[in-house]
Amino acid sequence: MADHVYGPSRAFAQGFLKRFGVETTFYDPLIGAGIGDLMRDNTKVLFMESPGSLTFEVQDVPVLVAAAKARGITTIFDNTWASPMFYRPLAQGVDVSVVAGTSTWSAIPTS
Repeated sequence: MADHVYGPSRAFAQGFLKRFGVETTFYDPLIGAGIGDLMRDNTKVLFMESPGSLTFEVQDVPVLVAAAKARGITTIFDNTWASPMFYRPLAQGVDVSVVAGTSTWSAIPTS
């Protein structure tokens, strides 16, 4: 998981997933091809977020995806900041793209 992810994503990994025995390694979002050195035999998912929350670092998604695909690792991409309007991670080979829907609801009048 990218080290610059949204706080609740980090908490999900360090809390909920950890209780089920899932280990999470947080990587430098600018690691590029070096990501391969962090992947282990039990690595199942590469979770990316770009631009990153708060830091707005932009990852080299095609390079990260290529490293994951070479090892049979599923890629998940949090596309909340860029949105599908400005970035299309599936076109870059990402397996799953997610976008938070919570901010949308706050803009809808309740009365």
